[in-house]
Amino acid sequence: DVVRVPPSIHAKLKKAVDEGIAQWDNLREEQQVADSIYGPYNPKFVDLGPLAQEVIKEMRVLHEQWSGLQLRATSAYGVRLYRNGSSMVMHNDKPQTHVISSIMHIAHEYDDDSEPWPIEIEDHNGQLHAVALEEGQMLFYESAKCLHGRMTSLKGRYYGSIFIHYQPVDKTIWDYNIDKVIANVPPHWNENLTDDFGSRWAGQAITVDSRVVSGAPPRITGEGSRSPYRPGAVPADEERGEESFEEEGEPFDEYANSIYSEEEL
Repeated sequence: DVVRVPPSIHAKLKKAVDEGIAQWDNLREEQQVADSIYGPYNPKFVDLGPLAQEVIKEMRVLHEQWSGLQLRATSAYGVRLYRNGSSMVMHNDKPQTHVISSIMHIAHEYDDDSEPWPIEIEDHNGQLHAVALEEGQMLFYESAKCLHGRMTSLKGRYYGSIFIHYQPVDKTIWDYNIDKVIANVPPHWNENLTDDFGSRWAGQAITVDSRVVSGAPPRITGEGSRSPYRPGAVPADEERGEESFEEEGEPFDEYANSIYSEEEL
């Protein structure tokens, strides 16, 4: 579902983005994304600091109304500023923590406003939908369940969004993690494969031909080993910008970068 971001929240986020863009050359570049975001440039990143906590706290009630579930905040990621030529692999998000989610679109600068940059999302019936968000709009979606990405290349200077995620409080409703997902992969998954291996490294992404995005590397590149696709892309020991939250005081193991108490949320 697409709705308007509450104006007061969008205004705060837009102010942070505008201030960041005014210092464009000083914005840090997001690292370790060459396997998921294709294009000539790494995204820029506007770090929100305490504003991320404020946003995810204020937005929880809307996500609870949309989902009909009592939710616990888990992470806020952004603001990511995709850059000209970017595309994003079709993927699912972390099954334990990224269950009920939204993309809040804050600002963009297209070369031509008649050529927007949609997110493409697969519904529960396998049908693909393209959604071009306007500034100040948000998309609710089940990010751990519904395949999503950006299959076309951005034509413009930047496209800025924040991604916020929640999980159901009631674990009888949802209690999946990576191990449980892997355990449900059928034993015949690798029967009748076309290739023994490929260089289109996926991770949590989907690389079947019908869901291959613009700018993806060829299926096979000789040696078939994993490699960075953006020339010169070098992983850095740098924070990725995701603020993780826990409301019961217990960490999400490897999923949590930092812990906040319930009072802080």
